[in-house]
Amino acid sequence: MSEEQDLISVIVPIYKVEKYIEKCLHTITNQSYKNLEIVLVDDGSPDNCPKICDDWAKKDKRIKVIHKQNGGVMSAWTTGFKFSTGKYTTFCDPDDYYEFNAIEKLYKPLKENNADMSICGIKVVYANKTINRPAFEDKICGVFENEELEKIKVKSVNQINSYFPLYKCNKLFKSSLIKNNLKYCDEKVSLGDDCCITLGSLLDSKKIVVIEDFLYNYIQRTTSIIHAYNEKLLLQFETLLNCIKTLITDKNYFNEKTICYEQTRMLFILSRNFINSSNTKKEKKQIYKDILESDFVLKFKENKDFSSLPKLYKIFKKVFLTKNYFLLNLLIKTHGFIKRLKVRTIQ
Repeated sequence: MSEEQDLISVIVPIYKVEKYIEKCLHTITNQSYKNLEIVLVDDGSPDNCPKICDDWAKKDKRIKVIHKQNGGVMSAWTTGFKFSTGKYTTFCDPDDYYEFNAIEKLYKPLKENNADMSICGIKVVYANKTINRPAFEDKICGVFENEELEKIKVKSVNQINSYFPLYKCNKLFKSSLIKNNLKYCDEKVSLGDDCCITLGSLLDSKKIVVIEDFLYNYIQRTTSIIHAYNEKLLLQFETLLNCIKTLITDKNYFNEKTICYEQTRMLFILSRNFINSSNTKKEKKQIYKDILESDFVLKFKENKDFSSLPKLYKIFKKVFLTKNYFLLNLLIKTHGFIKRLKVRTIQ
């Protein structure tokens, strides 16, 4: 790689991943594209991650390490971005890894076409199989601008995280896009945090490049720990939904169907969280009752247009609003069982 090539910042938020971080860092430092600034953000990790990060920084001068108090994944990567200096930025989760030429393949067409963002496909890696997930649901590839890009933006807003998977790790951004969308990133959000920065960046882009290669390995792992219901999740989703509303309103893409879809998706995740938790059956019924009585669900009931929901979410909406715990439990458990039949996750 020539010295004239642009500096690319790679942001890695790190927390309790000492088993996996070495492989991740190996694939980043051995990228075919060499002009990298690798920003490791130790988010107060209680394991051996802080030392691992410092040891790597001693071996590779491109690495800078930030140690901070635990603040969650959004706090970690936004902090990392604020300390970065690259013209372009990409992200890597510490338990995933890149193909050896991923950054080069994302950078070249981005630079050649003077585009704002480049996007590749993802390899979703399970124990017994790998599923290639394209950058967009309809498997489009190429350079998009003007009317073609506008159609992509509208579809992406109408079907958030469905038509356009909102991972930030399979994308190379102009750093200015991220800087301009940080205001939509609330650090209280820890689930779905990719949405605001990725969707906001897409809507601000004038030209994007989509390549057909699957360059990012997204590893699906299991955990032996069954956690109690996360009581903060409802508040986090309320916060995230407000961020999304503000974002798409500011950028003149507000659509009521989008809000209906997002609320339904969030309630499905909430239900799956407490149904599969270690709480007692009595506690789960009370959690369900509390969610049903929340302002979030009251606003959900006021929505009129659920026509764009996929079949699963249409069924879920009807079952959820019956207030019948048995039916809700049956739906969630059946859906989980079918998913487990298809794939096994990695230990």
